[in-house]
Amino acid sequence: MSSLSRKSRFISVEVTLKTNHGCDAFVAWFEAQGHFVHRLASKTHRWHVYFDPTPCSDANLTILRLCETISHAPPHVMKEWAEAEVREFFAGYEVGDARPFYVEHFALEALTAVADLKAGIGIAFYPAELTDERGISARIL
Repeated sequence: MSSLSRKSRFISVEVTLKTNHGCDAFVAWFEAQGHFVHRLASKTHRWHVYFDPTPCSDANLTILRLCETISHAPPHVMKEWAEAEVREFFAGYEVGDARPFYVEHFALEALTAVADLKAGIGIAFYPAELTDERGISARIL
């Protein structure tokens, strides 16, 4: 009989903007870099724009890379970034019952880069998928 557990893991970092201003330049610039950008009407703002690029090994490195990219965006893109009422790097994790549950460290460099962009960091925890000791999903057992 196999033992089932839920292992924790970092999933991705989503870049999120909520704005009552234009966002065409921001969307077009990131789409030109190969990202699929979602732009939806929002209940609280005119637009909710988000995309989740291929992550690095952890949220800290992913956020650092994204801040570097955004900080080098053209002025018309940075104008839309600055006009957004909400600018956030939203880190997602699956959290299970296998210890350690999950450990993430945000370096001062990442926090400073986020602050320089006048953005925040959000964190979401999702239930991890049940797997056996071989990492096989309980859905296919």
